[in-house]
Amino acid sequence: MRDTTPPAGQTEYFRFDLPYYLLLLLLGPAVGYAVYRARAYRIQSLEERRDELALEQDKADLQELDEEGL
Repeated sequence: MRDTTPPAGQTEYFRFDLPYYLLLLLLGPAVGYAVYRARAYRIQSLEERRDELALEQDKADLQELDEEGL
């Protein structure tokens, strides 16, 4: 903590110094969780899109079978 003089007219004031390692310690898990949720959301949306494409392909296959008369 630095030794500084208070502003004119004040006898003392409160100074809160948060060490950088403590800030990183607190921010690390928050950033990690945000990255985890973003990746989980991306994977989920890719799986949903894959399922939609598979459904469209199945519909196209059934339509081909109907056109062939089977």
